[in-house]
Amino acid sequence: MEKIFEYARKNNISDIHIIEGERIYFRKDGEIVAYEDNQSLSREDILKICSGKFEEDFAYIDSKNQRYRINSFFTKGKLALVIRVINDETVKLKGEFINKVIDEKILALKDGLVLISGITGSGKSTTLANIIEKFNDLLGEEKVKVDEPMKRHTTFRIGGPADYFLLPSSEEELSGILKICKNEELPYFILGNGSNLLVSDEGYRGVIIQLYRNYGDITVKGNEIHATAGALLSQIAAAAKNASLTGFEFAGGIPGTLGGAVVMNAGAYGGEMKDVLKEVTVMTAAGEILVLPAEKLEMGYRTSLVKTKGYLVLSAVIVLEQGNQEAIKARMKELTEQRVSKQPLEFPSAGSTFKRPEGYFAGKLIMDAGLRGYQTGGAQVSEKHCGFVINKDNATAADVCRLLRDVQDKVKEQFGVTLEPEVKFLGKF
Repeated sequence: MEKIFEYARKNNISDIHIIEGERIYFRKDGEIVAYEDNQSLSREDILKICSGKFEEDFAYIDSKNQRYRINSFFTKGKLALVIRVINDETVKLKGEFINKVIDEKILALKDGLVLISGITGSGKSTTLANIIEKFNDLLGEEKVKVDEPMKRHTTFRIGGPADYFLLPSSEEELSGILKICKNEELPYFILGNGSNLLVSDEGYRGVIIQLYRNYGDITVKGNEIHATAGALLSQIAAAAKNASLTGFEFAGGIPGTLGGAVVMNAGAYGGEMKDVLKEVTVMTAAGEILVLPAEKLEMGYRTSLVKTKGYLVLSAVIVLEQGNQEAIKARMKELTEQRVSKQPLEFPSAGSTFKRPEGYFAGKLIMDAGLRGYQTGGAQVSEKHCGFVINKDNATAADVCRLLRDVQDKVKEQFGVTLEPEVKFLGKF
């Protein structure tokens, strides 16, 4: 099998199709081609790869530490595999996923290739091609990516591939995506700029819906700023400064989007989102649009009604006060200098790693536990600010998780305080 994997890597193969005892086929540049040396695999060969995993999707790493996603299933008494070669480059699937050769070998035996994320809870199977076709029809191919490495989309620069990565630019497209996900029983996750997120090394078996630059309009109306969910807080702060509006300076250095800031009630330097919000427009899982006034948002420390209800933020209205532009500029500069001098901005991270325990500061507890500079794999407790875990040297999600557990254990042991992660976890850990 190692020979087959090596051949696939050297020849830009995206998928390997195997049925026990039959010729092996590859998908290359959108076409299905036969393996040139006529090799076939026995059931014993396939069982070694599967390690007892049948009718499911699982990750596989070969002897050269290259990654694959494998879906195994039985077809008329024969064991079959669909193997996706995981590359750092995005895979875009265009046209038909399978041709007549594979039709004859697989479609006659099973209702299409099983969706890479596995068989749904209802027991039905869905072809990968059909799912992609639906997303392409709704959004256009340029907004649909397959097996997109999530390390490209998180400030931690960590994370394996997401099955689907979508870039809607309107409420209609967003609503359409949610309908497809519901009908096809696909899990989904709403992503901003990935500033408070750790994605597992295996990635995410579902749909990533990114609301960021494609969904980041900002409009100033008097003393109000109207912005959509993907707008960066730094951009909103700049718009406020240019309009001589004060009250949003605290958020200028928070590396996140408006949507995430509303969900988590983001704050810094004495200010919080709850202090400036007038109303928020959200979409429910059923596609219903709601406009929630600030007093009904139930915003607390790193939480809100939007979070507890699982709503999707579409936009928000921020209310500020007229101020002196030079004073606003000076305050923003002061906060930026504080952030640069005290935080490890030179390394990838997810920002402040742990929530502030009542009566304590997480960074101080970690420092007093003697953990400044403590490192596991490529992940390290920042020497500059112990409240930050950084990706110092090509860290994996597993490295970060081991480090977090060690920190939690040592702080609990020494001070009796339980540290709760502020960073979100996505995928299988």
